[in-house]
Amino acid sequence: MSLQEETTIQFHPREITLRLGTLDAHQRLDRFLRKLLPGAKLGFLHKIIDRGRVRVNQVKSAPGVILEAGDVVRLPFSRDQWQGLAHVSQEPSGGPMPEILVEDQDVLAVNKPAGLAVHGSGASLTNQVKSYLKVPSGALTFRLAPAHRLDRHTSGVVLFGKTPDAQRGLAASFRNREVKKVYLALASGELASSGVLKGDLERLNRPRGAKVLVGSGGIPAETSYRVLASGPEASLLEVRPLTGRTHQVRAHLSNLGHPVVGDPRYSGKSGPVLCRRLGLRRMFLHALRLEIPHPGRGDLRVYEAPVPAELRVVLKTLGFQKFLRKA
Repeated sequence: MSLQEETTIQFHPREITLRLGTLDAHQRLDRFLRKLLPGAKLGFLHKIIDRGRVRVNQVKSAPGVILEAGDVVRLPFSRDQWQGLAHVSQEPSGGPMPEILVEDQDVLAVNKPAGLAVHGSGASLTNQVKSYLKVPSGALTFRLAPAHRLDRHTSGVVLFGKTPDAQRGLAASFRNREVKKVYLALASGELASSGVLKGDLERLNRPRGAKVLVGSGGIPAETSYRVLASGPEASLLEVRPLTGRTHQVRAHLSNLGHPVVGDPRYSGKSGPVLCRRLGLRRMFLHALRLEIPHPGRGDLRVYEAPVPAELRVVLKTLGFQKFLRKA
């Protein structure tokens, strides 16, 4: 790795000098400092910026200034102060890596199993990926993170950017709604026709976890669905969330009167009865496919996760397995 890519650091008696490489460039000054100094409070960082104690190329700079490769950032800390503020505790690995679907120099696509949280300490998908991937040397502020998230009880495709530029590119594609997402869901009851679900979603944070209500006053959300197979007990759906809200698919289908089978939060009292009959021990919601511009090359890529074996067994019980090829 060349010096142009790496961020270099020099310690002086009363200050620290950083010369930014490409791995730490293209981000706001305040966000750069928050990642660089996780032990410092946000108010403290803004105070030293506002008072001109942080200099970029020897000039007092605003919190929102965008840092570029080659910029020189001076910080008013001794080596001991730096070590205290920059300390990051080591997180446990959280167990073995899930199935890797695709990996190249920019993107890692993994197949998250149901029951594994994307974020969190200990056993989480992000910690597993952190143990598998090594952060590029010379990148002082790069933190491996998923480009999007799935609920704990949902399985399927999750993407990670392996470099700062790739991570920013993936995040921008999700933010700009350039991503096509396809889920496979088993909804309770018989659905005769396909459609589009629209409804504002309001998130309620509760001690037992967040729950989303459909109604007025929330954030607009839209979900399209196509019926692949239908019977008196359940319907197999191809679901495409057109917006990306917390619990969107689950809340919209529940509000329709056909919650996801096995949903611990939205299926009501009838859900466990059907799950026992089908031998289902998880929620039947699977992130089947993602279509997204590649952050390094720009062409559209499709990342697909095979339907888990336990869900295929349920589809065979219902006589729906032949409809999988239509999804």
